Amino acid sequence: MEEINIASSKNKIEENQPQDEFKKYGQVIKVDSNLCIREDADINSEVNYVLYEGMTFDILDKKNEWYYIRYNDIFGYVNEDYVAEYEDIPPNETYEEREQNIVNNLLKKVHKPISVELTAYCNCSICSEAWGSKTAMQTQTRKGVVAAPKEIPLGSRLYIPQLEYYKEDCIFDVEDRGGAVRLKDDGTYIIDIWLPDHEQVKEFGRNKGVIYLIEN
Repeated sequence: MEEINIASSKNKIEENQPQDEFKKYGQVIKVDSNLCIREDADINSEVNYVLYEGMTFDILDKKNEWYYIRYNDIFGYVNEDYVAEYEDIPPNETYEEREQNIVNNLLKKVHKPISVELTAYCNCSICSEAWGSKTAMQTQTRKGVVAAPKEIPLGSRLYIPQLEYYKEDCIFDVEDRGGAVRLKDDGTYIIDIWLPDHEQVKEFGRNKGVIYLIEN
């Protein structure tokens, strides 16, 4: 009887099994709000971070309908339904390009000057308690997000020239609220700027000045 090499046969079978092929990079597409980067390849898995339309990332692996990706220093899984693969050039307008076009259009609009006292906050428990990185608009905190009093509607945008060193285009999104942000009796708005860590918050302090509400 002919001897069968079971180990060799198993290796050949594994070699012949189709593997998920993918390109080096991915771009977020077809999202209404954001795309969650999840801890595991499961819709119910913990969310590590969120991405927005047009953002790009490295594709490291693919597991069925889930890509394992790296975005800056964040690793996790995103669903294939919201990803366009590419090798060199993103197939669609990037997040940065889209934001710059929005900024260019906003800068053409009327700016209403308002007196403010600028403060800062971060995601730590001292600043944000149990809210962490979630904003009042259910988005994620990031560079360019501010907390403002209720007199300034959520979704508004502010032009803050004093913060050009932090955000070059000086455009900030009102996506958050907070107990310390309010309209003072003298008409001054307290505006809280999101910063990455608490040391930066302490260094920021309180700064008075005039900024501009971008009116539609």
